[in-house]
Amino acid sequence: RPLSLASVTKMATVSAALAADPSLSLRSVAAILGPSDNAKAQALSDRLGAGSRVLGARSAVTHAAALGADWRLVDRSRPSPPNRASAGEVADLLLGVRDEPGFPTLLRGMPMAGRTGTLAGRMIGTSAAGRVRAKTGSLFDHPTSSLAGYFWPAGSGLSPERAPVVVALGD
Repeated sequence: RPLSLASVTKMATVSAALAADPSLSLRSVAAILGPSDNAKAQALSDRLGAGSRVLGARSAVTHAAALGADWRLVDRSRPSPPNRASAGEVADLLLGVRDEPGFPTLLRGMPMAGRTGTLAGRMIGTSAAGRVRAKTGSLFDHPTSSLAGYFWPAGSGLSPERAPVVVALGD
């Protein structure tokens, strides 16, 4: 069932922006996804929509749909309870984006467990540290927590394009 996405919506915005402009810099992507910067995500969404918030959201939804993911986005930059998708739909986005030219930039821009961004202080001392790249999200006024991204099992030797996805949405 569709659940609140919290800040996972930023992945749809960034993946749509990378599809529109694969030369979008890693620095720009990491500046949005790493610290989960709402203002920078909103600016990117507005750019996608040629200055229109509505068109920016529509661009992210259309891009997600092209990858097989049916997301409902009302606000693409910050946590908002009406932003909804099922865990399977989030996984569809994560799987679909792996085949796009901008995927390496998206992946490297995502926080790494125990090392960078919003995951720097999480999963430290576990087997996930250094093996999970994911976007987190939390809503405090509507208790929600989410995590969506990619992981590499120990010794798997998997390339990023073959890494399994992990999606956890709570409502």
